[in-house]
Amino acid sequence: MNDDLRNLIQLQEIDREIVNYRHDIERIEQELKETQSELVDDQQVLEEKHKELMLYKQQRMDLNLDWETAKLELEKLKKMSLQVKTNKEYQDILRDIDHKKNEIDEIVEDILLQDEKIEKLEEDFKELEEELAANKRKIEGLEEHLRNQIKENNDKIKEMDLDKEEIRKKISERVLRQYNRIQTGSKSGGIALVSIQKDGTCCGCHGSLPIQKVVSLKESGTYDICEMCGRMIYFFNESEKDEL
Repeated sequence: MNDDLRNLIQLQEIDREIVNYRHDIERIEQELKETQSELVDDQQVLEEKHKELMLYKQQRMDLNLDWETAKLELEKLKKMSLQVKTNKEYQDILRDIDHKKNEIDEIVEDILLQDEKIEKLEEDFKELEEELAANKRKIEGLEEHLRNQIKENNDKIKEMDLDKEEIRKKISERVLRQYNRIQTGSKSGGIALVSIQKDGTCCGCHGSLPIQKVVSLKESGTYDICEMCGRMIYFFNESEKDEL
Protein backbone atom coordinates (compact mmCIF):
# COMPACT_ATOMS: atom_id res chain seq x y z
CA MET A 1 0.00 0.00 0.00
CA ASN A 2 1.57 3.30 -1.05
CA ASP A 3 1.68 6.35 1.21
CA ASP A 4 -0.97 8.35 -0.67
CA LEU A 5 -3.48 5.51 -0.37
CA ARG A 6 -2.67 4.93 3.29
CA ASN A 7 -3.22 8.62 4.05
CA LEU A 8 -6.34 8.72 1.88
CA ILE A 9 -7.86 5.87 3.89
CA GLN A 10 -7.19 7.76 7.12
CA LEU A 11 -8.57 10.96 5.61
CA GLN A 12 -11.72 9.20 4.37
CA GLU A 13 -12.29 7.60 7.76
CA ILE A 14 -12.23 11.03 9.39
CA ASP A 15 -14.50 12.48 6.69
CA ARG A 16 -16.88 9.57 7.18
CA GLU A 17 -17.09 10.34 10.89
CA ILE A 18 -17.62 14.03 10.14
CA VAL A 19 -20.49 13.14 7.76
CA ASN A 20 -22.06 11.03 10.52
CA TYR A 21 -21.70 13.83 13.06
CA ARG A 22 -23.25 16.33 10.64
CA HIS A 23 -26.17 13.99 9.93
CA ASP A 24 -26.60 13.65 13.68
CA ILE A 25 -26.64 17.44 14.02
CA GLU A 26 -29.34 17.66 11.31
CA ARG A 27 -31.39 15.03 13.16
CA ILE A 28 -31.00 16.88 16.47
CA GLU A 29 -31.90 20.23 14.88
CA GLN A 30 -35.05 18.64 13.41
CA GLU A 31 -35.95 17.19 16.81
CA LEU A 32 -35.36 20.61 18.36
CA LYS A 33 -37.59 22.23 15.74
CA GLU A 34 -40.36 19.69 16.42
CA THR A 35 -40.25 20.23 20.19
CA GLN A 36 -40.45 23.99 19.70
CA SER A 37 -43.39 23.50 17.33
CA GLU A 38 -45.18 21.40 19.96
CA LEU A 39 -44.77 24.22 22.46
CA VAL A 40 -46.19 26.74 19.98
CA ASP A 41 -49.17 24.44 19.33
CA ASP A 42 -49.83 24.10 23.08
CA GLN A 43 -49.62 27.88 23.48
CA GLN A 44 -52.14 28.38 20.67
CA VAL A 45 -54.55 25.90 22.29
CA LEU A 46 -54.26 27.82 25.56
CA GLU A 47 -54.85 31.15 23.80
CA GLU A 48 -57.94 29.78 22.06
CA LYS A 49 -59.28 28.50 25.38
CA HIS A 50 -58.63 31.93 26.93
CA LYS A 51 -60.52 33.65 24.10
CA GLU A 52 -63.43 31.26 24.61
CA LEU A 53 -63.43 31.97 28.34
CA MET A 54 -63.39 35.74 27.77
CA LEU A 55 -66.30 35.41 25.32
CA TYR A 56 -68.40 33.51 27.86
CA LYS A 57 -67.58 36.06 30.55
CA GLN A 58 -68.65 38.88 28.24
CA GLN A 59 -71.89 37.02 27.54
CA ARG A 60 -72.33 36.64 31.30
CA MET A 61 -71.93 40.39 31.74
CA ASP A 62 -74.48 40.99 28.98
CA LEU A 63 -76.92 38.64 30.68
CA ASN A 64 -76.42 40.46 33.97
CA LEU A 65 -77.16 43.75 32.24
CA ASP A 66 -80.32 42.23 30.71
CA TRP A 67 -81.31 41.00 34.17
CA GLU A 68 -80.83 44.44 35.75
CA THR A 69 -82.73 46.09 32.91
CA ALA A 70 -85.59 43.60 33.17
CA LYS A 71 -85.87 44.18 36.94
CA LEU A 72 -86.12 47.93 36.41
CA GLU A 73 -88.80 47.42 33.77
CA LEU A 74 -90.70 45.14 36.16
CA GLU A 75 -90.64 47.78 38.89
CA LYS A 76 -91.84 50.32 36.37
CA LEU A 77 -94.76 48.05 35.39
CA LYS A 78 -95.67 47.53 39.06
CA LYS A 79 -95.82 51.30 39.60
CA MET A 80 -97.92 51.71 36.49
CA SER A 81 -100.37 49.10 37.81
CA LEU A 82 -101.15 51.46 40.71
CA GLN A 83 -102.06 54.28 38.34
CA VAL A 84 -104.41 52.57 35.87
CA LYS A 85 -108.06 53.69 35.80
CA THR A 86 -109.86 50.82 34.12
CA ASN A 87 -110.03 47.09 34.73
CA LYS A 88 -108.85 46.37 31.20
CA GLU A 89 -105.76 48.53 31.65
CA TYR A 90 -105.11 46.74 34.93
CA GLN A 91 -105.39 43.29 33.29
CA ASP A 92 -103.07 44.38 30.50
CA ILE A 93 -100.49 45.56 33.04
CA LEU A 94 -100.76 42.30 35.00
CA ARG A 95 -100.17 40.37 31.79
CA ASP A 96 -97.09 42.48 31.03
CA ILE A 97 -95.86 41.93 34.59
CA ASP A 98 -96.20 38.15 34.24
CA HIS A 99 -94.42 38.27 30.91
CA LYS A 100 -91.59 40.31 32.41
CA LYS A 101 -91.32 37.92 35.38
CA ASN A 102 -91.03 35.01 32.96
CA GLU A 103 -88.39 36.92 31.04
CA ILE A 104 -86.44 37.49 34.26
CA ASP A 105 -86.71 33.80 35.18
CA GLU A 106 -85.33 32.83 31.78
CA ILE A 107 -82.46 35.29 32.14
CA VAL A 108 -81.64 33.92 35.60
CA GLU A 109 -81.66 30.39 34.18
CA ASP A 110 -79.33 31.50 31.38
CA ILE A 111 -77.06 33.15 33.95
CA LEU A 112 -76.84 29.95 35.98
CA LEU A 113 -76.03 27.93 32.87
CA GLN A 114 -73.46 30.50 31.81
CA ASP A 115 -71.86 30.39 35.27
CA GLU A 116 -71.55 26.60 34.98
CA LYS A 117 -69.91 26.91 31.57
CA ILE A 118 -67.52 29.58 32.85
CA GLU A 119 -66.59 27.45 35.85
CA LYS A 120 -65.85 24.48 33.59
CA LEU A 121 -63.84 26.64 31.17
CA GLU A 122 -61.84 28.13 34.04
CA GLU A 123 -61.01 24.62 35.25
CA ASP A 124 -60.01 23.56 31.73
CA PHE A 125 -57.94 26.72 31.27
CA LYS A 126 -56.12 26.22 34.56
CA GLU A 127 -55.41 22.59 33.69
CA LEU A 128 -54.08 23.56 30.25
CA GLU A 129 -52.02 26.34 31.79
CA GLU A 130 -50.41 23.90 34.23
CA GLU A 131 -49.79 21.37 31.44
CA LEU A 132 -48.21 24.08 29.28
CA ALA A 133 -45.95 25.19 32.14
CA ALA A 134 -44.89 21.58 32.77
CA ASN A 135 -44.29 20.96 29.04
CA LYS A 136 -42.36 24.21 28.78
CA ARG A 137 -40.04 23.17 31.61
CA LYS A 138 -39.63 19.73 30.04
CA ILE A 139 -38.95 21.17 26.57
CA GLU A 140 -36.50 23.76 27.93
CA GLY A 141 -34.57 20.92 29.56
CA LEU A 142 -34.68 18.92 26.34
CA GLU A 143 -33.60 21.94 24.28
CA GLU A 144 -30.60 22.48 26.55
CA HIS A 145 -29.67 18.80 26.18
CA LEU A 146 -30.04 18.93 22.38
CA ARG A 147 -28.04 22.15 22.09
CA ASN A 148 -25.29 20.59 24.19
CA GLN A 149 -25.29 17.61 21.84
CA ILE A 150 -24.96 19.93 18.85
CA LYS A 151 -22.09 21.78 20.54
CA GLU A 152 -20.33 18.50 21.36
CA ASN A 153 -20.67 17.33 17.75
CA ASN A 154 -19.38 20.63 16.40
CA ASP A 155 -16.43 20.51 18.81
CA LYS A 156 -15.60 16.98 17.62
CA ILE A 157 -15.85 18.11 14.00
CA LYS A 158 -13.41 20.97 14.71
CA GLU A 159 -10.96 18.52 16.28
CA MET A 160 -11.25 16.17 13.32
CA ASP A 161 -10.78 19.06 10.89
CA LEU A 162 -7.42 19.73 12.55
CA ASP A 163 -6.49 16.06 12.20
CA LYS A 164 -7.55 16.20 8.56
CA GLU A 165 -5.24 19.12 7.84
CA GLU A 166 -2.27 17.18 9.17
CA ILE A 167 -3.11 14.19 6.99
CA ARG A 168 -3.81 16.33 3.90
CA LYS A 169 -0.29 17.73 4.11
CA LYS A 170 1.04 14.20 3.54
CA ILE A 171 -0.99 13.59 0.35
CA SER A 172 0.21 14.72 -3.07
CA GLU A 173 -1.65 17.72 -4.49
CA ARG A 174 -2.91 15.85 -7.56
CA VAL A 175 -4.40 13.01 -5.52
CA LEU A 176 -5.90 15.43 -3.01
CA ARG A 177 -7.61 17.45 -5.77
CA GLN A 178 -9.09 14.26 -7.16
CA TYR A 179 -10.30 13.20 -3.73
CA ASN A 180 -11.88 16.61 -3.04
CA ARG A 181 -13.64 16.67 -6.41
CA ILE A 182 -15.21 13.25 -5.86
CA GLN A 183 -16.09 13.89 -2.22
CA THR A 184 -17.97 17.12 -2.98
CA GLY A 185 -19.80 15.58 -5.95
CA SER A 186 -23.58 15.25 -5.74
CA LYS A 187 -23.52 11.43 -6.02
CA SER A 188 -20.79 10.59 -3.52
CA GLY A 189 -22.67 11.35 -0.30
CA GLY A 190 -19.40 12.70 1.10
CA ILE A 191 -17.64 9.35 0.55
CA ALA A 192 -14.86 9.54 -2.07
CA LEU A 193 -12.84 6.43 -1.23
CA VAL A 194 -14.24 2.91 -0.74
CA SER A 195 -12.78 -0.56 -0.60
CA ILE A 196 -13.49 -3.50 -2.88
CA GLN A 197 -15.59 -6.18 -1.23
CA LYS A 198 -14.57 -9.84 -1.15
CA ASP A 199 -16.99 -10.65 -3.97
CA GLY A 200 -15.27 -8.13 -6.22
CA THR A 201 -17.90 -5.42 -6.01
CA CYS A 202 -17.53 -1.72 -5.22
CA CYS A 203 -18.38 -1.01 -1.61
CA GLY A 204 -19.83 2.36 -2.69
CA CYS A 205 -22.30 1.37 -5.43
CA HIS A 206 -22.12 -2.45 -5.12
CA GLY A 207 -21.43 -2.74 -8.83
CA SER A 208 -19.33 -5.69 -10.06
CA LEU A 209 -15.77 -4.74 -11.01
CA PRO A 210 -13.66 -6.34 -13.76
CA ILE A 211 -11.63 -9.16 -12.25
CA GLN A 212 -8.47 -7.80 -13.90
CA LYS A 213 -8.90 -4.50 -12.07
CA VAL A 214 -9.46 -6.23 -8.74
CA VAL A 215 -6.32 -8.34 -9.18
CA SER A 216 -4.29 -5.33 -10.32
CA LEU A 217 -5.29 -3.24 -7.31
CA LYS A 218 -4.62 -6.14 -4.95
CA GLU A 219 -1.14 -6.53 -6.29
CA SER A 220 -0.24 -2.83 -6.67
CA GLY A 221 -1.58 -1.51 -3.38
CA THR A 222 -2.85 1.63 -5.15
CA TYR A 223 -6.29 2.94 -6.08
CA ASP A 224 -8.37 3.34 -9.23
CA ILE A 225 -11.73 4.84 -10.15
CA CYS A 226 -15.01 2.88 -10.18
CA GLU A 227 -16.51 3.35 -13.63
CA MET A 228 -20.04 3.08 -12.22
CA CYS A 229 -20.08 5.52 -9.28
CA GLY A 230 -16.90 7.49 -9.91
CA ARG A 231 -15.45 6.86 -6.44
CA MET A 232 -11.88 5.93 -5.68
CA ILE A 233 -11.59 2.19 -5.07
CA TYR A 234 -8.81 0.10 -3.53
CA PHE A 235 -8.24 -3.48 -2.41
CA PHE A 236 -7.88 -3.77 1.34
CA ASN A 237 -5.54 -6.45 2.62
CA GLU A 238 -6.12 -7.54 6.20
CA SER A 239 -2.38 -7.98 6.56
CA GLU A 240 -1.95 -4.22 6.05
CA LYS A 241 -4.45 -3.27 8.74
CA ASP A 242 -1.76 -2.38 11.25
CA GLU A 243 -0.25 0.12 8.83
CA LEU A 244 -3.29 2.41 9.06
